[in-house]
Amino acid sequence: MIKIKRFFIILLLGMLIYAYLDGGILAYSLFYSTFLSLLISFIYLIYIRRKIAIEIRFNKDKLYTKDPCEFTIIIKNYSILPIPYLQIFNNTLCNFEKGFKYDVVILSGDKNKRIKGQLCFDIRGIYNLGVTEVIIKDFLYIFTTTFILNSNECISVYPKVYSFTHKIFHGYNEISIINSNRKNAEDESSVRDIRKYRVGDSLKNIHWKLSAKYGELYIKNFDYSSGEKCSILLNMNKLNTIEEDVVEEKSVELCISLVSYLQGKGMKTRIYIKNQENRSFYIEKRGDVRELMEYFLLHKSNGEGEIESFIYDSLNSIDKSTLIIITGVLTEEQVNVITSLKKMGYNLEVVYVNIDFKDLSLIEQLKKNDINALSYRELIKEEE
Repeated sequence: MIKIKRFFIILLLGMLIYAYLDGGILAYSLFYSTFLSLLISFIYLIYIRRKIAIEIRFNKDKLYTKDPCEFTIIIKNYSILPIPYLQIFNNTLCNFEKGFKYDVVILSGDKNKRIKGQLCFDIRGIYNLGVTEVIIKDFLYIFTTTFILNSNECISVYPKVYSFTHKIFHGYNEISIINSNRKNAEDESSVRDIRKYRVGDSLKNIHWKLSAKYGELYIKNFDYSSGEKCSILLNMNKLNTIEEDVVEEKSVELCISLVSYLQGKGMKTRIYIKNQENRSFYIEKRGDVRELMEYFLLHKSNGEGEIESFIYDSLNSIDKSTLIIITGVLTEEQVNVITSLKKMGYNLEVVYVNIDFKDLSLIEQLKKNDINALSYRELIKEEE
């Protein structure tokens, strides 16, 4: 799109009328000079807009929510002609940095201009940074051209992994289920096979007798009992609450932080996700955590239907000793199901992000049934 100054059109028409009425050389010279300026400015804009390129770079290859990151916008002028006025506008950057709009007074020919800034993403997802609006004016400010530069630049923002505060789950702190499960797993394990030692293998798994016999190290691979596993149920149903995107994001952060924490402790975890399409993940290695991260990157909470039926349908594959239920908003229906699970012999932990003021009595109801319920604020300390 190209706009022309109304004043210049009036001036050009005035010169034309003056030349027609006067008929002299001076009058026609003024008209042709004005028209030539108009023509040159127009040709300049058509040419220069094809010689502009925009590139956006970030200082990190992988971005996480709530982590500030620096970006650099590189404006490239591939023409030998300078640009007297250039303005850019990127919708994605404007959404996260208010007032993002930069004017470049002049950009020399065959030069680059770097603009640096900082932003912070609060919601995970894939953001398209490739749509940038560019505004250029000619030297006489007669014409203003506005055009869009499109590219395939996208940036992936993953949910933030937090370290838990000292008030960690009483079933998952340094003294309870992790230690007892690990002890039971070692007692009940059996050797699956034997292989040669690799760098990074635990020394306690070395088969010393066999290693001494053959003069090189051999490692025992164990089959562990289910006592070293825990199960997590994540409610990713659609939310109907204030700041639903924030609540949904926090429930995902809770889940991925807990999974990462347990995997670091050597525990195997089965994740059951209630969403538009229900999914389950088995977490044993760091690569499994990354796979779960990719799922959260691509999927929002769009589930429908009762979470209660999903919980009951998942019970066949859930061990009774270790079960955590994570939900965005704690409701009476969920508490009723959780209470019934406790009566069935399940050892439960409940984690929630938000609860309506009128439903605060639900926390007391859980405590009366010896069910530990913790909020997002109790577990995670966000940076100010």
